[in-house]
Amino acid sequence: MVRASSTEVGCAIEKCDGAGSSIGKGYLMACLYKPGSEVIRAKPYTKGPTCSHCPKDWKCFRGQCYHESLPQDSRIEPPPSLLAALP
Repeated sequence: MVRASSTEVGCAIEKCDGAGSSIGKGYLMACLYKPGSEVIRAKPYTKGPTCSHCPKDWKCFRGQCYHESLPQDSRIEPPPSLLAALP
C-alpha cells in the first residue's frame, strides 16, 4: 500500500494461466514503493487538508504532492528478496 511518504511507485500486472500453480488462473499484480516500508499497521496517510503537508518547493496536482524534478516515468529493478519470494 502506498504511504504518505512515498515519492515513487511502479507497478506491473501479469495474466496467469494457472499451469503449475496452486493459485489457479487470474492476475498477479505487484507494486514497489520508494522509500519502502515494512510497517504494515501504520496509517498510509497524514491527517490534514489535501496537500497541506507537501514538502517545500513541491506542488499539488489532483490532490497529490509532486516535485517537477522527480522522474515521471522510470524503471526500477525489484530487490532480489522480492524475486526470491516469487514461485
